[in-house]
Amino acid sequence: MLCYDCKVEMKKIKTNYRYTESGLKNVVLKGISAYKCPKCKQINPIISRIKEIHRMIGEDLINKNSLLMGNEVAFLRKEMEIRAKDLAQILGVTKVTVSRWENEKEQISPACDRLIRLLYGNRIFEQTCQVVRPEIDKLQSQIVKAILTSVCEPKTSIEEVFRNIRRRHIRSEISIPSGRIASSKPMQAGIFSIPNLNLSKFK
Repeated sequence: MLCYDCKVEMKKIKTNYRYTESGLKNVVLKGISAYKCPKCKQINPIISRIKEIHRMIGEDLINKNSLLMGNEVAFLRKEMEIRAKDLAQILGVTKVTVSRWENEKEQISPACDRLIRLLYGNRIFEQTCQVVRPEIDKLQSQIVKAILTSVCEPKTSIEEVFRNIRRRHIRSEISIPSGRIASSKPMQAGIFSIPNLNLSKFK
């Protein structure tokens, strides 16, 4: 491989590479292969499995024990493929507020920090279900297949629920028709599900 600037043959090395292309300054890919120019010392990394790397970065971010930094908020938002305007609507803030977070002109609130982590974790879970669903369909055990299918079955989108919450109180009636009750399925585990308690043991 030739150096683009020097036109000199580059040498293949193992190195620790600061992965600023991710939009974050503190991510280091350790022991990866790269090409280094012996003349200008330029390093061209060989980065494979980028999607998996970004998933690892995202997992580290949502598990950190301090508030998200601006570039970390931007990273998670882009990984979720959500526009700043849409994230603002989901969180109940303005687009300007999201912009100020990402440009580090304003610190994110603890509540919104937690919601962004929840949104990212939920999005990753949905993506994982899409990947494994074909494998679930191939299982021989009907019981195991039914359990896993239930877990991965599409449920109410938390993003849509957040997006539709209005900024004022509205006293509305909850109407549940008898036909819906009769045709309803047993409650399944999910974000908004109610545990199916066995109350007989408390009698």
